[in-house]
Amino acid sequence: MNNQKKALLVALAVAGVSVSGPMVKWSLSCGASPVMIAFGRMALSFALLLIPALKSGELQAVVHAPKKQVALACAAGLLLALHYTCWMTSLSFASTFVSTALVCTQPLFVAALSGVLLHEPIKREAVPGAIVAVIGAAAIGLLSMGTEHGSLFGDALALIGAAALRWIMPDVPAATAYTVYGLNVVSTLCSYFLITRRLMYTCTQQGYRCTQIDFCCNVATSLAKIAVSLWFPNYVLYFSVTIFFNVMANLIIARRFKKDFPYVHDVKVTVNDFKELGIFHDLRYFLVHRLSNTIYGSSDTIVTSRMGGSTQTTFLGNYNTISTSATDLGNKVMDSFAAAIGNIVYDKSAAANDHDKQVFWGMDLFSYLFGSFVATAYFCLFQPFMGAWMGEKWLLPLSFVLVFCLNEYVGWNHRMLGSYRAVLGHFEEDQWFMVASATVNLALSFLLFPLYDITGALIATVVAHCIMWAGRIRVVFRQYMCGGLGHYLAVQALHLVTLAACMGGSYALCARMPGGWLGLAPRVLVVLMVPNLLNLAVYGWGKDAAYLRQYGAKVLRKLKRKGDAA
Repeated sequence: MNNQKKALLVALAVAGVSVSGPMVKWSLSCGASPVMIAFGRMALSFALLLIPALKSGELQAVVHAPKKQVALACAAGLLLALHYTCWMTSLSFASTFVSTALVCTQPLFVAALSGVLLHEPIKREAVPGAIVAVIGAAAIGLLSMGTEHGSLFGDALALIGAAALRWIMPDVPAATAYTVYGLNVVSTLCSYFLITRRLMYTCTQQGYRCTQIDFCCNVATSLAKIAVSLWFPNYVLYFSVTIFFNVMANLIIARRFKKDFPYVHDVKVTVNDFKELGIFHDLRYFLVHRLSNTIYGSSDTIVTSRMGGSTQTTFLGNYNTISTSATDLGNKVMDSFAAAIGNIVYDKSAAANDHDKQVFWGMDLFSYLFGSFVATAYFCLFQPFMGAWMGEKWLLPLSFVLVFCLNEYVGWNHRMLGSYRAVLGHFEEDQWFMVASATVNLALSFLLFPLYDITGALIATVVAHCIMWAGRIRVVFRQYMCGGLGHYLAVQALHLVTLAACMGGSYALCARMPGGWLGLAPRVLVVLMVPNLLNLAVYGWGKDAAYLRQYGAKVLRKLKRKGDAA
């Protein structure tokens, strides 16, 4: 091929890339969805390339290629689909110029990852161009942040995480660390894809519809992971399965959303609309909350990875995996109350309404009952289950489990209080509690880890969690439950005594059970009965349980009517 033809092809390629952004933007303005545009583009490319592939015999080569190559090609296809979907969606939130300019920095990522993963160093001649491209992309991104509030915040977090990765995980090879980090970043971004549709279901107390779809996709994810592990053992492909089904779940929910909420439609909004609603005022303080919460939540892993190494991080991850599954289930239960709390709290004070006060104390008691049960279950079942499942060598000390249970208790015990706090707004009132929580957790973890190992890091987390809890108490009892702080503190003191009795009594009984899988069944029965019966005896007939008794009686009457009708 002569130089003229090469120059012509390069010119056509540049023209195609240049026209692509405006055409996609025009399609979006005509009502097409980003996913459909991406599908149409890929289908058209497939049709254009099919005939040459058949003639040249390359299609047959693909069919007979080794399984590993086919698996990698499928993973590349998934990432390409993700690329098109994310870029085309970004055109709805950024100018065509900014979106296209930033997405065209992809060769920089290819060059960087080629050096890390494939050990292909960048040619010296390409370094000046790469530097200019990075500076240009950064300038475009920063200059576009004037109206895109919060985007710079997210970008900064991602960059900080990438830059700190080698310091956090010094004993892990760079290729492995950055591959895992990159896949986790992509997975996190995918979990937010079309997530606004989920919020509508939560607000209308129909979250169970999302749960049904998530359950089916989770089953498919597990089956696909098993298939990959057996026939295509590749970490990238294994993780890509999760990314794919996360996106699929949100796409299915988005499609159902149009059917369940036909009256909801997209409208054009401006910066002035956000200003009139006062969103930017709250957003500033809310971002402080989110940043503090991110630092607070990641401190244990950061400190353990840095000071304990990848082995202890793995040990911690085993416990966190189990607790995360339980937390997801608990959140499904608790989230169903969020919309109801919003309706109760909106634009009024409980001080003038005895019923709303009764609801608050009932919800707070429900949080305690749930939290004490979870803490007792972890304390009595964690070690026996981990020992039977993975072996005694994978167990962390019982002191760690005790502190872990206390942290779970603190979180679940004020879960409903946290829902009230989130609805009330006024994020400026407890922003410094959040900052103090993040700072104390990180600093205290580094101080206590050399003394008490991984348990010390978790002690710091409990202390920081209590600081966060204190900030939420401040907002709720200033803005809503005025005059009820004394009663709340007295109740929490009683809760601690009852929790100690639940955990201690249950553990003493479970210690008499045999070990292994055979001992788990009687332990589960103990955990199901002892804490719940003890809490029922202490709180069941008290004033704070009045709302729960009324609600339970209402549910029983409905069930009885359905039974009589059947």
